[in-house]
Amino acid sequence: MTVHCPGCGTPAVDVGRYCTGCGRPRDDAPEVAAPLPSAQPTPVRYPLYAEQPPPAPPSWSQPTETGLPVVPGPAPRPDPAPHRAPRRRRRLLAALLVLGVVALVVALAVTLAVTLGGDDDPSGSERTDASSGDPADLTRRAEASAPTQDADSVDIASGETTTYDASNLLDADPTTAWRVRGAATGTELTFTFEEPVVLTSVGLVNGYAKTSVDSDGTTFDLYAGGRRITAVTWLLDDAPPVRQELDETREPQTLDLGAVTTRTVRLRVESVTEPGAGPAARDTTAISDVAFTGFLD
Repeated sequence: MTVHCPGCGTPAVDVGRYCTGCGRPRDDAPEVAAPLPSAQPTPVRYPLYAEQPPPAPPSWSQPTETGLPVVPGPAPRPDPAPHRAPRRRRRLLAALLVLGVVALVVALAVTLAVTLGGDDDPSGSERTDASSGDPADLTRRAEASAPTQDADSVDIASGETTTYDASNLLDADPTTAWRVRGAATGTELTFTFEEPVVLTSVGLVNGYAKTSVDSDGTTFDLYAGGRRITAVTWLLDDAPPVRQELDETREPQTLDLGAVTTRTVRLRVESVTEPGAGPAARDTTAISDVAFTGFLD
């Protein structure tokens, strides 16, 4: 016999505890024990006549192989770049290496410049001072001037023009000279330095120390043929005058001054010999070279 719902008359279906027509509990439905929990998630059931909206589906993911749902955890943090510190150390070491190489190159360049460059002075003489040791040749640091000079002539051997300018006194070449006509007694030659110097000695070649041979084989000894200077006076700025007596030799003759600071040197001719004899006899007075030794002040 078919059983009907006493509330609405709907034929009862032997499924569930409620009427499928009105939802009324069935009076004859047997008590069913609550099902044991299983590993599978309970499916969402929607009552036919529920007054509340159905519950929201779970937000976790589908069950795993173990049968338990996986609850989402916090989002993973990005990798803190564990290799960043070693990379920074490598960059720092590379920068220090580059700086070391640059410093070494600069040091080598400075050393070479000091060793090979030397003094920029075009005269070529070393810059020295009183504490640096031996005095240096300062001749080329001076400029020479004279109130007069002999006219140009022609070299007996080569036929080239010979001049007698005062600059010939500073070239350390005995075959060139400053020369004038006559005795030249009282004539003053002036030598000027760019800056004050400390002179320890002065010197000169007291004649024209040159010998020439012409095309016929005749020898012309210009030192013996001209006048030779026998005495001069050196005048150095504030220092007292210093007289120098000279011998008849074509070699340089020097005079020790000790240490005199000066910027200007004047050389005054005091006495000379008579003209010489022979093929090169000339009534002229000449000085082949002067020399200055000392320190830069």
